[in-house]
Amino acid sequence: MRRALTNAVCLALLATAAPIFGREKNRAGSWSPEAIDPLDREALAVLDADLAAHRQAADLAYQKKDYRGAAQEYLFLLHHQPNQSTLLYNLACCYGRLGNAHLAARALVQAIRRGFNQADLLDSVPDLQPVRREPVFVNAHEYA
Repeated sequence: MRRALTNAVCLALLATAAPIFGREKNRAGSWSPEAIDPLDREALAVLDADLAAHRQAADLAYQKKDYRGAAQEYLFLLHHQPNQSTLLYNLACCYGRLGNAHLAARALVQAIRRGFNQADLLDSVPDLQPVRREPVFVNAHEYA
């Protein structure tokens, strides 16, 4: 009896969470507007994010050389602040440290499109050294 009740409670919780967790992503990896229920109780939960704490977590992870963890935090922040060129540049540096030239180049191009104007850093910053000679990165660098 106790197990049946526990299972029923779990199913009820899953049913209420399904509209939140079952959202579809579009091809670009973003939530599609059609998948968002504006009347859902959790629709405004995105506003509860402590962006300052996530920025600190991203910077701390980067300082600790946890580049994957830092990239996760920067990506989270970019979902809230997509036009922050510094976040995109920092993300490019994470990808550079992880040796992923393609993603480093994509993040860098987006940073430049959004106003990042410190092109002199691209040749000197050690974070981008692992990918600096990769063709895709060279092309992105020329975009600056």
